[in-house]
Amino acid sequence: MKSLADRIADATRKIAEAERAIEEQRARIAQAHSSGGDTVRLQSVLDAWLDELALLKAGRNLLQSLLDPGETDA
Repeated sequence: MKSLADRIADATRKIAEAERAIEEQRARIAQAHSSGGDTVRLQSVLDAWLDELALLKAGRNLLQSLLDPGETDA
């Protein structure tokens, strides 16, 4: 079974991966928009990733608060 610190580290890695994916998606949307492409599908994917990122951050913060109540971030 993973320790709480390991779970926090895993959540932090997943957050970094999600943030990179979001930036890539934003670049795709900008490129599609500038070339006159359809951005609706790309925007819906981005919105889903932003929702997932918010959940990951909330989960990480909850785990962090259990480990060290004074060290959470927004």
